[in-house]
Amino acid sequence: MAFSDQAILAVELGFHDGTSAKTRYVTDADAFITSPTDTPPSVAFLPRVLGRGVYSINAISPSSTFGVSEAGFGNLELANIDGGLDSWVTDGVSGRSITIRRGLLGAAYPSAWTTIFVGQQAAIESNYKSVSITFADRQADLLKPLQTAFYLGNNALPAGQEGVADLKGKPKPRVYGRCRKVAPVYVNTSLLIYQVSDKEAVISGVFDGGAALTAGAAYASIAAMEATAPAAGQYRVFAPAGGPAYFRLGSTAAKVITADVDAAGAAANWTAAQLLKSIALDAGILNANINAGDVTALDTANSAVCGYYLDGTQSAMDAMNAVAASIGASFWTDALGSLRMFRLAAPSGSPVVSLTDAQIMSIDRQATQDRGAGVPAWRVEVNFQRYWKTQSTTETVGAAEASRADLAQEFRRVSSEDASIKTKHTNAPTLRFNTLLDVQSAAQTEADRLLSLYKADRTMLKVTVDVPAATLALLTLGAVVNVMLPRFGCTSGKSFVLIGLVVYLNQGRADLTLWG
Repeated sequence: MAFSDQAILAVELGFHDGTSAKTRYVTDADAFITSPTDTPPSVAFLPRVLGRGVYSINAISPSSTFGVSEAGFGNLELANIDGGLDSWVTDGVSGRSITIRRGLLGAAYPSAWTTIFVGQQAAIESNYKSVSITFADRQADLLKPLQTAFYLGNNALPAGQEGVADLKGKPKPRVYGRCRKVAPVYVNTSLLIYQVSDKEAVISGVFDGGAALTAGAAYASIAAMEATAPAAGQYRVFAPAGGPAYFRLGSTAAKVITADVDAAGAAANWTAAQLLKSIALDAGILNANINAGDVTALDTANSAVCGYYLDGTQSAMDAMNAVAASIGASFWTDALGSLRMFRLAAPSGSPVVSLTDAQIMSIDRQATQDRGAGVPAWRVEVNFQRYWKTQSTTETVGAAEASRADLAQEFRRVSSEDASIKTKHTNAPTLRFNTLLDVQSAAQTEADRLLSLYKADRTMLKVTVDVPAATLALLTLGAVVNVMLPRFGCTSGKSFVLIGLVVYLNQGRADLTLWG
């Protein structure tokens, strides 16, 4: 369905009046009532929507090609010169649903309408003339703390694995993928028991000040772990299928205790794509709302082992941003509520849309907000194999000097460079990326890829277009778009990657951020 002069907006707004959850219906038409066979049937939509509705989605920080993903957001303005909506501002709208559709009067609702946004409301404000509703896409669900399990602090020592008062209310740890030198939680000081994850995990090593301890036989039960101590200088694990994962020391630690831990399953489950999916599922995103094709494509792009250690109140967004950055990827929630992901690469393949001066209303070339403002880089450094707990050299006295220096560093590092870039670009920058990649060869491959990507002269365009709904539906982040215009090197047509999108709800207009 293409947008037309007769097409209207229909908006459904969930709210809670203090007694029950309900739905309001508003439109930008002078009048719109659903038919008796529509869903919902025979409902009058209030003619309140003003012509200022907009939403924005960025796969990466605005005008950047690397950085953190952000929740998409928007705004809907409703006419209120008569004060008829004054009471709305006291109702509960935060986190309540918003669904925006566009269609023709007389068409079956909602089956014959185009759904252009599904998300949640954030807040409602009002002035003398209007009410403004801000909303966000479903990625806002990822802003909440990922861990919802907390220590009870109710050990009856010497028994218990919930800590005492000092641990009460603190979040439990969790491992995703492969994590090295994590700081386990000391959950039972009487029996020297530590916890590394509240879910199933494999403890591959325990260290005291960097010195590896000897593993004893695994425990068969919590009771066995509490009843029998390991030999001095040893540790024994209790990590049953389904979790949680603990170990017990045979003697009091002399220095800092750390552990190497793997999540359950095979290494194929520890890729960036699989970790993004696992974290999203733990955050409450339904599997049906995670784009399976994107997960597969990202796995194909980079299948290296990664690891993330949840050891505090980090949000799912924090965790996923760290994982995605490991392979130059990003994630976002599309307008229909599906979690999407892709890896930024030079544009290739057939474009989904070709834009000419017939569709382009305005176009500007801009510098990126990346370090170096988009100037080609001559060197890329990639940090890998994170130690989640670093130890100063004073904490590792007695260990080999090389080991002491290594334990003091949060990351190992590889690099890739091309000094010839500085011939043209005197101030060509060095770009540094923190990753959660575990293996040096994988980090080197990523460094080489990033250098190839960022040493080239690139163009970022901000383009405003006027296109039909069918074309707008093709404009998803990560898509390849062709621009043919006698400016900015696009005379013969040039391909770009779409990395930012602003859609004006009651028009066929959109602002595109293109890079290539």
